Amino acid sequence: MSDGLSTAFSGSRAPRALFRSLQTEPRTLNPAAAPRAPWPKTLPEHMRALRDALASESGPATPEILTKRFIRARSAKVEELLRTLVTLGQAREAGDGQFTAG
Repeated sequence: MSDGLSTAFSGSRAPRALFRSLQTEPRTLNPAAAPRAPWPKTLPEHMRALRDALASESGPATPEILTKRFIRARSAKVEELLRTLVTLGQAREAGDGQFTAG
C-alpha cells in the first residue's frame, strides 16, 4: 500500500534537488517573506527588540537587514543602537558594517 505523498513524488527529481540545495546553500533571511514586527516605542524596547533580532540571525547582519525586520524602523537609528549594544558588550562588530550577538 502506498500513501499519496510517495506516489506524488515517485520518479521526480525535484524533491532530491531541493533537499541537496537546502543542505549546501547557506540560509539567508528573506525580508519579504518574514513577518515584520512593529518598531517599539521606547528606547529600552528598541534595545531589547534589536538584541533579540540580532540573536536570532544565523550569522552576522547589517543594520539594513535588521531594519527590514521592523515596521517604521530607520536604518541610521538601528545602526546607532547596534553600536550602543557593542559598547555595552551585548553585540559585536563583525567587520564590513556587520554585527553579531554578543
